[in-house]
Amino acid sequence: LAGNLELIHHSPLPITPVGYCRGNGIIPHVAPMAGRKTPSLDGRTTGNKDYQTSQRIRKRVEEVFGRVKSVGSLRQTKYRGVDRNQLWGYMVGASYNLLRMAKLGQSLPGAPAVSCN
Repeated sequence: LAGNLELIHHSPLPITPVGYCRGNGIIPHVAPMAGRKTPSLDGRTTGNKDYQTSQRIRKRVEEVFGRVKSVGSLRQTKYRGVDRNQLWGYMVGASYNLLRMAKLGQSLPGAPAVSCN
């Protein structure tokens, strides 16, 4: 990704976050919300190749957190103590990585079919 990048969140500022970024020479990377108009977010931003790459990477990262919270039951702590919860987090992360590796292996020629639901 080229240029100065800064991830910003929607906030009620007197100047729009996108306008602030543009005024300071920063490429804005704001995630548009469905059904809501984001001020100053137009084709200059959404048509940018770097912006589109950023949104694809953001989706990949958000999928991991969603899976960890829902399937891995890490929305709330499951055990008492940092060490036990940390170990549970490592186990959930490792299982997610194993599933991803199995799915990636399916795309290789001659790989056996594996069901990863």
